[in-house]
Amino acid sequence: MARTTPHARPRSARARGITTFRRERWLYIAFLMPLVALLVLLTLYPIGQSIYTSFTNLNLARPNAPQLFVGLANYRTMFESDIFWVTLRNTLVMVFGAVTVQLVLGFVLALLLDRELPGIGVVRTLLLLPLMVTPVIGALVWSLMLNPSTGVVNYLLTLVGWSNPPVWLGSGNLAMMSIILVDAWQWTPFVMLLLLAGLQGIPVEFYEAAELDGASFLQRVRHIILPMLRPLIGVVLLLRVMDAFKIFDKIYILTAGGPGSATETVAFHAYRQGFGFFRMGYASAISMVLLVVVLIVSIVLIQRTQSEGAHA
Repeated sequence: MARTTPHARPRSARARGITTFRRERWLYIAFLMPLVALLVLLTLYPIGQSIYTSFTNLNLARPNAPQLFVGLANYRTMFESDIFWVTLRNTLVMVFGAVTVQLVLGFVLALLLDRELPGIGVVRTLLLLPLMVTPVIGALVWSLMLNPSTGVVNYLLTLVGWSNPPVWLGSGNLAMMSIILVDAWQWTPFVMLLLLAGLQGIPVEFYEAAELDGASFLQRVRHIILPMLRPLIGVVLLLRVMDAFKIFDKIYILTAGGPGSATETVAFHAYRQGFGFFRMGYASAISMVLLVVVLIVSIVLIQRTQSEGAHA
């Protein structure tokens, strides 16, 4: 009988699978490398350049002046500046106000639309229209509507007997409230859409069991809907908070940071220092602080969402 040498033994299926997996893994890596290189070029390099610039005295108004490394001088100037703390407070007020309004209104609208009624599809489509409007165009339209002399908002107020309508964008508190409401007008449909999808994913058996137990609508919201939607609400909250910290276009169109500095946020302050006064080193330092604040808030929200999802 012929003996099979060890070299002539056929490889097992497991060995062939491991070889195939290794070959395909390197193939995947080869295909991903151009994307990774593009990501580094478009994301990590600009961030690294901004970090470096924040430690220099770069000023575009003096292009021929030597670019010197000044260490923490820009950060020291920023933290000693009263206007920076005002803009940070404005940013936190705007983020908290806008996200709270969007989350509450979006949740209420999702509850109202989570039912099968005649024409409900048309209503859902109409409520999504603000999402289809470019933010700059939407802000321009709202600036015309809020005009104290010719705006339709004050005209409607005079029709109901308000003899002295407010100057919406000319008063500090009203200007901040106006920006919050305009941002809520545009992004509440986004929150509503995500929460509505979450509501429609809740098994109907839960509602049937609650109905048999005699639970009211508020009890179903408290004990079924909110616990089931808590992870999704965390994700929605994270997305909206990250975007609200960067709000710029509506402020630029509606108030340009005014009146005074009542609506000037950290992002707008960085823009004004960099492209208004050409202090790019100082503007980069402001941007880095804003990035750190957004990262900290995002990490806290992610950890809260993960812990609540694990408990659920």
